[in-house]
Amino acid sequence: MIPYHPIHEIPLGPISIKTWGLMVALGFLVALLVGIVETKRHQIKPDHMYNIMLLGIIFGLLGGRLLYIIIHWSHYSQNLVDIFKLWEGGAIFYGGFALAAAAIYYYIRKHKLSFWRIADITAISMAAGIFVGRIGCYLIGDHMGKVTDFITGVTYFGEIRHNTAMYSSLVGLIFFLVIWPLRKKIKMPGVIFSLFLIWYSITRFFIDHLRDFDLRIYGLTGSQYLSVVILVMGVWLLIARTRLKEIGYKDKGS
Repeated sequence: MIPYHPIHEIPLGPISIKTWGLMVALGFLVALLVGIVETKRHQIKPDHMYNIMLLGIIFGLLGGRLLYIIIHWSHYSQNLVDIFKLWEGGAIFYGGFALAAAAIYYYIRKHKLSFWRIADITAISMAAGIFVGRIGCYLIGDHMGKVTDFITGVTYFGEIRHNTAMYSSLVGLIFFLVIWPLRKKIKMPGVIFSLFLIWYSITRFFIDHLRDFDLRIYGLTGSQYLSVVILVMGVWLLIARTRLKEIGYKDKGS
């Protein structure tokens, strides 16, 4: 069992900082720094990464929050003010991912950048950002899972439960630690992105099995259904990009 005490705020004199908001902000910052390093390596102007990250932050937060509100509308319909209480947490990764991806795709096409190069950079950046950002969920006791006697369980209101936010954080860390030293050896654009889709969808599917308070339809959460779709997309994309390499593909900005 892991000793656990939720930390909702960090007092700083007359003010206090919400830990969830702080860690999410740090997650975006870490993702930005990783993205800048990679854009420079690929000789892409860092200004593009700043713009892409800004789009990712705005539309990622908006999409993630919007999907969370839709799924939990039974609560928010009776408490409309709670919709704007972002500091209390409440966002779904896939919602933010989808809306941010659409905005970023538009930007990439508008500026005629290499889509798959940017996708790979974004995947590595997201992994680092997820690792840091999910720590915020862990600190406030969000996404608590089922009762367990497993060694990674944490004490929560007198019960030992899975802290799925901790597992999600490790998902980002593991992907980053594995891919970062290999990224220069992976020559085909789009492969890293497809691997991220596969890794995240599989791990999210199983992590959701450990969650205890989510709405389920026929035994599965909404994120699990989406994980299946993302997994199929990731596998298809990986096969497609690998076949391009076999026929002598050269990156021409697509």
